[in-house]
Amino acid sequence: MRARLAVDLFIHRVRKYVGAYAAQLGGVDALVFSGGIGENAATVRARVCEPLGFMGVGLDLERNATARPGAEGGVVDVAARHARTRVLVVRTDEERMIAREVMRCLVGPTAAMRSVRARPIPVGVSVRHVHLSRADCDALFGPGYELSRRRDVTQPGQFVTRETVDLVGPRGELTGVAIINPLRKETQVELARTDAFRLGIDPPLRESGQLDGTPGITLRGPAGEVAISRGVILAHRHVHMSPDEAKTFGVADKDLIKVKVEGDREMTMGDVIVRVRHDFALDMHIDTDEANAAGLSSDSVVAFDGVQTS
Repeated sequence: MRARLAVDLFIHRVRKYVGAYAAQLGGVDALVFSGGIGENAATVRARVCEPLGFMGVGLDLERNATARPGAEGGVVDVAARHARTRVLVVRTDEERMIAREVMRCLVGPTAAMRSVRARPIPVGVSVRHVHLSRADCDALFGPGYELSRRRDVTQPGQFVTRETVDLVGPRGELTGVAIINPLRKETQVELARTDAFRLGIDPPLRESGQLDGTPGITLRGPAGEVAISRGVILAHRHVHMSPDEAKTFGVADKDLIKVKVEGDREMTMGDVIVRVRHDFALDMHIDTDEANAAGLSSDSVVAFDGVQTS
């Protein structure tokens, strides 16, 4: 009796939270069942979904009863064919995630992958951002304005500022765009291709600092606007290394290397530029479009796959 009551209370609470979040979100596209219970207890899934028809939830009862996400690609849709809201059963590997998080806490964010990769390179996903010149900083925020630190980035001495700017293009705007300090000799705007589509511009793929022939854009700050005649790029993916790290990998500044991405979207990325400097720390920078395509985040690691010969 007590076990039955515990199950009833569990199902009641799940329904309560589904309803609360559906109200907060204004509806749902899908319900996801995962973990030990969600993945394996077909009866629990059925009882949770039974009164949710008003939300467009309906189960294929046979599909729900036989769902085995571990043997069916990791995700099984058990919703009725014409149901408005999909119901997904998603495979998990909880023991592995627990082990990874423990290693992350003990050793650092890339430690969880070091045991399976001989030569790992941590990933830094570079969201759209701006490097400002002193003159443009003054125009946007006021003469002599000093940008304040919000958080450090992976490269020593660099940080994201609390201040942001807006980018104004021919077809659209991007607001609240991050600024990376310290200031530079010339303002540079780094975007992903998706950002460029939204703004209505067509920047080339370039290394940082190579601004000849690049388009301009208007930057807007609290004290005014600046229209730069050039400086917008899609940043070429690259790896920062110290000289000692470059020696360990057997590469030199400006070499092109390949890296292997493991996981659900396994792929090899080529044309990764090596950048070596005494004040650099090991980190591969890719933009948000590349990261999304490869299923990578700033907690991910890729594997060195050799120097590119052609």
